Amino acid sequence: MKQIRKKIKKLHQKIIDWWKRLPKREKNLIMIFIAIIPIILYFIKIEPTKEEVNKLKKEKRQLQAELLKLKKEKKETKKLKKELAKIELILKEAERYLPSKKEIASLLTEISKEQEKFDIIIVRLKTEKEIYHDNIYAEIPFQLAISGSFRNTMLFLDNLRKKDRLLNIENLSIEKNKENLLTQCKISTYRFLSKKERELLKKKTENKKQKGKKR
Repeated sequence: MKQIRKKIKKLHQKIIDWWKRLPKREKNLIMIFIAIIPIILYFIKIEPTKEEVNKLKKEKRQLQAELLKLKKEKKETKKLKKELAKIELILKEAERYLPSKKEIASLLTEISKEQEKFDIIIVRLKTEKEIYHDNIYAEIPFQLAISGSFRNTMLFLDNLRKKDRLLNIENLSIEKNKENLLTQCKISTYRFLSKKERELLKKKTENKKQKGKKR
């Protein structure tokens, strides 16, 4: 492990020396090229997470519909019990990737702590208002701004993407900020609504419809 670190440091120093020797015009061209790379990475690595989110949403709705159907039938047979058990396990597995309401704060704290690990500075990490979808799950968006080198920033974002909890990164923008780069993006995580929350949302929706009819 020490040898690998030495090699990395040696390679890093060579890159620094090479950069200092480059003419200003070539440095500008390289900076322009670097600015284009995140866009390419966005479509190659980050954008596909949207497909994963949509797939998970679709599977969740299908599984809930199937579970309700099976529970209504309530046939006390071994076959039905096995099917119900399988569906419950699949639902629990899906929920494992989405944090609960209580876990959101700890998730943000965990993200903040990792700035030292990747040698970057989190300039802003602000949670926005939850967005409810289909009376099933809530989207929790927050704005993230990072100051650091291109390499460390990309490693940090890639680490977020690989977390057990599902995180969707979008609206990525990068600009030069003194010696470092300022990277800004929107990150969203998701959580399933509790039974109580679903009932409250349902009542609110029904009340709005009734008020609309009266008008």
